[in-house]
Amino acid sequence: MLYQPQRLRSVPFLSDLVTVYAKGGKTIIFTQTKRDADEVSMALTNTIASEALHGDISQHQRERTLNGFRQGKFTVLVATDVASRGLDIPNVDLIIHYELPNDAETFVHRSGRTGRAGKEGTAILMFTSSQRRTVRSLERDAGCKFEFVSAPAIEEVLESSAEQVVATLSGVHS
Repeated sequence: MLYQPQRLRSVPFLSDLVTVYAKGGKTIIFTQTKRDADEVSMALTNTIASEALHGDISQHQRERTLNGFRQGKFTVLVATDVASRGLDIPNVDLIIHYELPNDAETFVHRSGRTGRAGKEGTAILMFTSSQRRTVRSLERDAGCKFEFVSAPAIEEVLESSAEQVVATLSGVHS
Protein backbone atom coordinates (compact mmCIF):
# COMPACT_ATOMS: atom_id res chain seq x y z
CA MET A 1 0.00 0.00 0.00
CA LEU A 2 1.06 3.54 -0.55
CA TYR A 3 0.32 6.44 1.70
CA GLN A 4 1.10 9.98 0.62
CA PRO A 5 1.20 12.35 3.61
CA GLN A 6 0.95 16.11 3.22
CA ARG A 7 4.58 16.27 4.19
CA LEU A 8 7.29 13.62 4.31
CA ARG A 9 7.93 13.49 8.05
CA SER A 10 4.38 12.81 9.17
CA VAL A 11 4.87 11.25 12.62
CA PRO A 12 1.38 12.19 13.90
CA PHE A 13 -0.23 9.83 11.38
CA LEU A 14 2.03 6.90 12.19
CA SER A 15 0.11 5.89 15.31
CA ASP A 16 -3.15 5.96 13.32
CA LEU A 17 -1.61 3.80 10.57
CA VAL A 18 -0.35 1.35 13.20
CA THR A 19 -3.71 1.28 15.00
CA VAL A 20 -5.73 0.63 11.83
CA TYR A 21 -3.42 -1.66 9.85
CA ALA A 22 -1.54 -3.63 12.55
CA LYS A 23 -4.72 -4.21 14.58
CA GLY A 24 -2.81 -4.66 17.83
CA GLY A 25 -0.08 -6.79 16.28
CA LYS A 26 3.60 -6.13 15.70
CA THR A 27 4.87 -3.34 13.44
CA ILE A 28 8.30 -2.46 12.11
CA ILE A 29 8.81 1.10 10.89
CA PHE A 30 11.89 1.49 8.69
CA THR A 31 13.81 4.76 8.60
CA GLN A 32 16.91 5.71 6.61
CA THR A 33 18.92 7.14 9.50
CA LYS A 34 19.70 6.25 13.10
CA ARG A 35 18.63 9.72 14.17
CA ASP A 36 15.22 9.30 12.52
CA ALA A 37 14.78 5.89 14.17
CA ASP A 38 15.41 7.46 17.57
CA GLU A 39 13.18 10.49 16.88
CA VAL A 40 10.26 8.48 15.48
CA SER A 41 10.44 5.99 18.35
CA MET A 42 10.45 8.81 20.91
CA ALA A 43 7.52 10.55 19.19
CA LEU A 44 5.47 7.34 19.12
CA THR A 45 6.17 6.45 22.73
CA ASN A 46 3.52 8.94 23.84
CA THR A 47 0.82 6.81 22.18
CA ILE A 48 2.29 3.39 21.36
CA ALA A 49 5.03 1.43 23.11
CA SER A 50 8.02 1.46 20.77
CA GLU A 51 11.79 1.01 20.73
CA ALA A 52 14.52 1.96 18.25
CA LEU A 53 16.99 -0.47 16.68
CA HIS A 54 20.05 0.68 14.72
CA GLY A 55 23.81 0.28 14.41
CA ASP A 56 24.73 2.75 17.17
CA ILE A 57 23.03 0.58 19.77
CA SER A 58 25.28 -1.96 21.51
CA GLN A 59 24.91 -5.60 20.52
CA HIS A 60 23.67 -6.44 24.02
CA GLN A 61 20.98 -3.72 23.88
CA ARG A 62 19.98 -4.78 20.33
CA GLU A 63 19.43 -8.34 21.57
CA ARG A 64 17.38 -7.06 24.53
CA THR A 65 15.33 -4.88 22.19
CA LEU A 66 14.70 -7.72 19.74
CA ASN A 67 13.75 -10.12 22.53
CA GLY A 68 11.35 -7.55 23.98
CA PHE A 69 9.75 -7.11 20.57
CA ARG A 70 9.47 -10.86 19.99
CA GLN A 71 7.91 -11.31 23.45
CA GLY A 72 5.39 -8.52 22.88
CA LYS A 73 6.72 -6.16 25.57
CA PHE A 74 6.24 -3.43 22.96
CA THR A 75 4.53 -3.64 19.57
CA VAL A 76 6.43 -1.15 17.40
CA LEU A 77 10.08 -1.46 16.41
CA VAL A 78 11.52 1.59 14.64
CA ALA A 79 14.62 0.47 12.78
CA THR A 80 17.17 1.20 10.14
CA ASP A 81 17.99 -1.50 7.62
CA VAL A 82 19.92 -3.37 10.33
CA ALA A 83 16.57 -5.17 10.88
CA SER A 84 15.73 -5.82 7.22
CA ARG A 85 17.96 -8.85 6.69
CA GLY A 86 18.86 -11.93 8.62
CA LEU A 87 16.63 -11.39 11.64
CA ASP A 88 13.92 -13.89 12.46
CA ILE A 89 11.07 -11.91 13.93
CA PRO A 90 7.85 -13.94 13.71
CA ASN A 91 4.33 -12.56 13.49
CA VAL A 92 5.04 -9.07 12.17
CA ASP A 93 1.72 -7.74 10.86
CA LEU A 94 2.75 -4.38 9.44
CA ILE A 95 5.79 -2.80 7.82
CA ILE A 96 5.88 0.97 7.33
CA HIS A 97 8.54 2.44 5.07
CA TYR A 98 8.75 5.85 6.75
CA GLU A 99 11.15 6.91 4.01
CA LEU A 100 11.63 5.44 0.57
CA PRO A 101 14.12 2.59 0.42
CA ASN A 102 17.14 3.18 -1.80
CA ASP A 103 16.24 0.38 -4.22
CA ALA A 104 13.79 -2.43 -4.95
CA GLU A 105 15.97 -5.03 -3.23
CA THR A 106 15.87 -3.06 0.03
CA PHE A 107 12.09 -2.63 -0.36
CA VAL A 108 11.67 -6.40 -0.79
CA HIS A 109 13.88 -7.24 2.21
CA ARG A 110 12.15 -4.71 4.45
CA SER A 111 8.67 -5.80 3.34
CA GLY A 112 9.68 -9.45 3.71
CA ARG A 113 9.67 -9.05 7.49
CA THR A 114 5.86 -9.40 7.37
CA GLY A 115 3.60 -12.07 5.90
CA ARG A 116 5.98 -14.90 6.74
CA ALA A 117 5.23 -18.60 7.17
CA GLY A 118 2.02 -18.38 5.15
CA LYS A 119 0.58 -15.51 7.17
CA GLU A 120 -0.72 -12.28 5.68
CA GLY A 121 0.98 -8.97 6.26
CA THR A 122 0.81 -5.39 5.06
CA ALA A 123 3.54 -3.01 3.92
CA ILE A 124 2.90 0.73 3.67
CA LEU A 125 5.25 3.02 1.77
CA MET A 126 5.13 6.70 2.75
CA PHE A 127 6.14 9.24 0.11
CA THR A 128 5.53 12.78 -1.10
CA SER A 129 4.17 13.89 -4.48
CA SER A 130 7.69 14.83 -5.61
CA GLN A 131 8.70 11.16 -5.10
CA ARG A 132 5.90 9.73 -7.24
CA ARG A 133 8.22 8.87 -10.17
CA THR A 134 10.63 7.09 -7.83
CA VAL A 135 7.73 5.12 -6.34
CA ARG A 136 6.59 3.99 -9.81
CA SER A 137 10.15 2.84 -10.58
CA LEU A 138 10.25 0.97 -7.29
CA GLU A 139 6.91 -0.68 -8.09
CA ARG A 140 8.17 -1.78 -11.51
CA ASP A 141 11.56 -2.99 -10.25
CA ALA A 142 10.04 -4.88 -7.30
CA GLY A 143 7.51 -6.52 -9.61
CA CYS A 144 4.47 -5.81 -7.49
CA LYS A 145 1.34 -3.69 -7.75
CA PHE A 146 0.96 -0.92 -5.19
CA GLU A 147 -2.42 0.19 -3.87
CA PHE A 148 -2.95 3.77 -2.74
CA VAL A 149 -4.52 4.41 0.66
CA SER A 150 -5.37 7.65 2.39
CA ALA A 151 -4.92 8.58 6.01
CA PRO A 152 -7.25 6.55 8.21
CA ALA A 153 -10.48 8.35 9.05
CA ILE A 154 -11.09 9.05 12.72
CA GLU A 155 -13.92 6.49 12.64
CA GLU A 156 -11.50 3.78 11.47
CA VAL A 157 -9.01 4.66 14.19
CA LEU A 158 -11.69 4.63 16.90
CA GLU A 159 -13.17 1.35 15.66
CA SER A 160 -9.75 -0.33 15.53
CA SER A 161 -8.88 1.04 18.97
CA ALA A 162 -12.14 -0.28 20.41
CA GLU A 163 -11.56 -3.72 18.85
CA GLN A 164 -8.09 -3.83 20.38
CA VAL A 165 -9.41 -2.89 23.83
CA VAL A 166 -12.08 -5.61 23.62
CA ALA A 167 -9.46 -8.16 22.52
CA THR A 168 -7.20 -7.15 25.41
CA LEU A 169 -10.02 -7.36 27.93
CA SER A 170 -11.09 -10.74 26.54
CA GLY A 171 -7.61 -12.00 27.36
CA VAL A 172 -7.86 -10.91 30.99
CA HIS A 173 -9.01 -13.70 33.27
CA SER A 174 -10.93 -12.90 36.44
